[in-house]
Amino acid sequence: MRVLHYFLGWPPARSGGLTQYAVDLMHAEANKGTEVYALFPAYNFFRNFCPLSDLKNKYDSKVITFSLNNSEPLPLKGSISSPKDFMKPGNIIAYLNFLKDLHPEIFHIHTIMGLPREFLLACKQLGIKIVFTTHDYFGISPNPKFIFDGKDFSCKNSTETWLACSTDSASVTKLRLYQNPLYPFVKSTLRTFKRILQKDNIAEKDFTHKSGNNNFHNEDLKSFQVLRNYYLDMLKLIDHYIFNSFVTKDVYLKNLNFNPTFDVVPVTTAEVKLPKKRIVLPMYTSRNILKIGYIGPYTKEKGFDLLVDVVQKIPKSRVKLHIWGDSSFTGVSSGNIFNHGRFEHKTISDVFRTFDLLVIPSVWKETFGLTALEAIANHTPVVISSKAGSSMLVKQLFTFEPTKDGLSQWFVDYCNRAIPNEQFIQVSQSLTSMSEQAEAIQTVYWKVLEK
Repeated sequence: MRVLHYFLGWPPARSGGLTQYAVDLMHAEANKGTEVYALFPAYNFFRNFCPLSDLKNKYDSKVITFSLNNSEPLPLKGSISSPKDFMKPGNIIAYLNFLKDLHPEIFHIHTIMGLPREFLLACKQLGIKIVFTTHDYFGISPNPKFIFDGKDFSCKNSTETWLACSTDSASVTKLRLYQNPLYPFVKSTLRTFKRILQKDNIAEKDFTHKSGNNNFHNEDLKSFQVLRNYYLDMLKLIDHYIFNSFVTKDVYLKNLNFNPTFDVVPVTTAEVKLPKKRIVLPMYTSRNILKIGYIGPYTKEKGFDLLVDVVQKIPKSRVKLHIWGDSSFTGVSSGNIFNHGRFEHKTISDVFRTFDLLVIPSVWKETFGLTALEAIANHTPVVISSKAGSSMLVKQLFTFEPTKDGLSQWFVDYCNRAIPNEQFIQVSQSLTSMSEQAEAIQTVYWKVLEK
């Protein structure tokens, strides 16, 4: 079997769960004898004459990689500012020739960011099956997370909302800068100035601020409606969806205007080791101070503010919160919050040893969340927001509504011994190893090819 994967790119230019999963899956498939190829969106002004570049084994010895030159912009953070720049037609003749030479049976996409609609049309013309693993919401949302000003709008998705989100968008020039091959080398420097460069709070801004002229406002609405239809047309071209959680499935099914064929396959990475199908994690039952942990960026959508607010109201003689993963927290704590900042991922086992229980308080409908798997692999109990896709891993007793009352009540129940002393995790076969994950995905491929 020949499989062409489309993802955001190789490390260190790209990072995060989507990248890690795609890379590990490609390796696992190659180890099983599949011919694996990779395609990622690029931008190079000097390659206007060359829609695709063959990079051979430049990035990886197991996978031949191609770059999709002059792709659509990548709104990795924020949203879309100008719809017309995201709907420029690609070179379908070049795409047809490329696919005829490569002749993959499956085109497996991990996001539609940067991907021209014409590439999918070329696949359809040649009978190549298109499979989509839903790591993000881009396409049914103008940004990958369905978040605007820290609030989830997946249940109230509208063209007006898409236009409102444009106030939280970088210019296309800036987005192109992020696609520059030199970007990884200046990324650390940019982090230093991140807080300086952040925009003012836009919570009180209205989308009509773009112009006092109502006719211009109506034109904006029309352009964003065209963009929404453009992406829905792209999503209709996909033959089969692989939802990485039940949360993701529900969000997509509510926001698509058609009923896709799909499977739900929770994702993992090569670094996570879950050899058993049933794992028992002892809950912390000592009457000493409970040490809880948080790992991730200190952002609203991740529920960081919510967790801090709740913990600050708990007597410090009962709970301590250890936070890891960012360096931006400057809030005044009540004496029971300890900010350890950023860490190297290779030391994550040491991080888990600093607390008794991991809390994942996501306010947005997080598609999955690999941190939960990492906690389980490190024998650390985990309590998860009901909005996070990884909540499918634990029983309802270990989930909570991501509100102050919901999280506070969970801690009350826990301290009052209303929560069991042990946490049982039933691990699906696809999560026991990356080899089993590849096996589950290959089963989907064969099902799609047999249609």
